[in-house]
Amino acid sequence: MPRTKLPIIAIRRATSKDLKDIMSLARKLWDYHIPLDPLWRSGQQMRKHDRQWYRTKLRSKNFRVYVAEHKGKIIGFFSGQIRPSSRALRYRYQGFINQAYVKPAYQGLGIGKQLLDECITWFKSRKLDFVELHVDSRNIPGHHAWSKLGFKEYLKRMRRKI
Repeated sequence: MPRTKLPIIAIRRATSKDLKDIMSLARKLWDYHIPLDPLWRSGQQMRKHDRQWYRTKLRSKNFRVYVAEHKGKIIGFFSGQIRPSSRALRYRYQGFINQAYVKPAYQGLGIGKQLLDECITWFKSRKLDFVELHVDSRNIPGHHAWSKLGFKEYLKRMRRKI
């Protein structure tokens, strides 16, 4: 898709009817991470888990999925939830972005920002002050995108094989 003209995108809350399309995009998200770290499971391996997880979560009052549509096709999604924060922090609950994916042909057009804005609006309506997410340390494009959206690194998680 040429990037000279912004497409008309509809952002809306997902329904259970969108599950098949969300799962297709989620598989692409999982598969994107395999070259970063071979310990990541593939989208196919996560398929059953994700389908069950989303089916359950879509019924929760503390979970939302927003989708971006172009010409009736879902081209991206963000899932977020409200969850307890660490006991070490001065706030009890936080927003959390679980998964986020926009098809490569639509990246860099502000669609991720639109999806994030919907999540943030929902988090604010629930009286939350912070939103967090995880991004793989080796995912340089991901770090760049989240930084552009106002996220700052504040904690590093480390792993060691034993």
